[in-house]
Amino acid sequence: MQRSLLLAMLGLPLLVRPAAADDTLDKIKTGKIVVQSLSRGSGPKAGRASAIIEAPAEVVAEIIADVARYPEFVPRCTDSRKVRNGSYVVFTKLPWPLRDTWAYIKMTRTDRRNLRYLSWKMLNGTLRSYEGQAWVQPLDAKRSVLTYQMLAVPLVAGAPDSLISSGLRDAVKTMVKALRERAAVVLARRPAPGKIVAAQ
Repeated sequence: MQRSLLLAMLGLPLLVRPAAADDTLDKIKTGKIVVQSLSRGSGPKAGRASAIIEAPAEVVAEIIADVARYPEFVPRCTDSRKVRNGSYVVFTKLPWPLRDTWAYIKMTRTDRRNLRYLSWKMLNGTLRSYEGQAWVQPLDAKRSVLTYQMLAVPLVAGAPDSLISSGLRDAVKTMVKALRERAAVVLARRPAPGKIVAAQ
């Protein structure tokens, strides 16, 4: 994959200078998850995490898009139900003093030759707002680069923006870790190329 394409996907326009993007790329190549807060005016800042996933881009995109299976691997997700094509109701158990929440979300996916782009937004629910995006791009045939971004604002009066922003940084890092683990499980279940699987 060309370095310029990868840097663009890592959000170069949102970074202070190109050197920061180079630093991000160098860090994720060592296996680290690079986490940051995105400054967009006042209010809580979205969390963004970038990392390499040991799975093809299509596998990673499928896992993110399959919201109905989130309770199987996403921390704090207690239930998820598909309502109609691309729409889900997701239930989450949040830590005290926050309340458990539900969100009716719409998930969309756009595929291009070298990029899988997914986005979701809450249409109704018990959060003030919830939305996110994921960019998945092949690094090689067996690995992909994931950038996962989320902004979720709870209905809590007086909660400091800094506290919510810190929680969002933790949340995106936790989600990337969960996606890494899920991708390993999914790949382990698949037969090796060329292997004949006997009929049950």
